[in-house]
Amino acid sequence: MVGLYEAGKYAECSHEIERLLDPTDKKPLRQPSIVENARVYWAACLLGAGEREAADAPLRAAIHENPQMKPPDSLVFPGPVVERFLKVRDSLVNEIRAAEQIRFKQAQQEARQRQENLQRDRDRLRQLERLAEQESVVVRNRRILSFVPFGVGQIQNRQETLGYTLMASEALFGGLSIAAIAMQSKFATAGEIESRNGKTVDNAALISGWGIVKTASAWTFVALAVGGVLQAQLAYVPEFHETRPRRLPPGAPSKAATERVEISWLPYVDTKGARVDLVGRF
Repeated sequence: MVGLYEAGKYAECSHEIERLLDPTDKKPLRQPSIVENARVYWAACLLGAGEREAADAPLRAAIHENPQMKPPDSLVFPGPVVERFLKVRDSLVNEIRAAEQIRFKQAQQEARQRQENLQRDRDRLRQLERLAEQESVVVRNRRILSFVPFGVGQIQNRQETLGYTLMASEALFGGLSIAAIAMQSKFATAGEIESRNGKTVDNAALISGWGIVKTASAWTFVALAVGGVLQAQLAYVPEFHETRPRRLPPGAPSKAATERVEISWLPYVDTKGARVDLVGRF
C-alpha cells in the first residue's frame, strides 16, 4: 500500500486500500490506528489520481471515527493532502459537535438512569430493613380478668383512661368506707368507755354521720365495681395485634451501608478537547 503510493501508482494504491478497508474482504484491516492511517493514504492516492471529490469520503470517515484526529504529517504527505484534510474537518465541525452533544446527552441520561436505579434499590432495601425490624404479635386477652374490679378489665381492653379512673374512684370510695367503719367503731367504743366511767357522752350524731358516709361510700364502691365489670364484659376484645421491634441478624446491611457516598463520571468530548465530569451523591 505505502509502496504503491510512493511509486506513484495512485490508481492501484486506491483499489488496494479500498479492498483492505472492505469489511467483507477475507483479511480486512481492523486495528483503528491502522484503519485511520489507511484512509489518509487512500485520500492521498485519490488526490494523486485527480479524484479530488472522492478523496473527501475516506477523510470524512476517519474524522467521524476519531473527532480528535490530527492533520496528516506534512513530512509524509504533500500539502494538498493536509489542506484537504483541514477543509473536510472544518466542514464537519458542526456535525461533529452535534454528534458529540448527542453522545453527551446519552451519557448523562445513562448516568442519571444508573443513579435512579441505585436510589430505587436503596429505598427498597430500606423498606425491607424496616419490615425486617418489626414483627407482628397477637396478644390474647383473658376473659376472667374482665370480672376483676378496679379497672383491670378496661386496662386489658386498652381503655386505659377509663380503667385508671375506675381504679382511682373505687380505691377512694373503698378506702373511705373502711375509714368510716373505723371512725364509727372508734366513737362507739369511746362512748361505751365513758358510760362505764359514769360519764355521759353525746356522740350519736358523729356515729350516725360516719354511718351515712360508710353506707354511701360502700354502695358507691359496689356500683362502680359492678358497673366496671359489666362494661368490661360488654367491651371485651379477645385479642390485639401489635407490632414490636426485632433485632436484625448479624451481617445485615446498616443504614450507613445503604447511604454511602457514590461518585460517577460523565465523559464529554468535543472538537476543542475532552473532559470528564464527576457526579457525586452524598
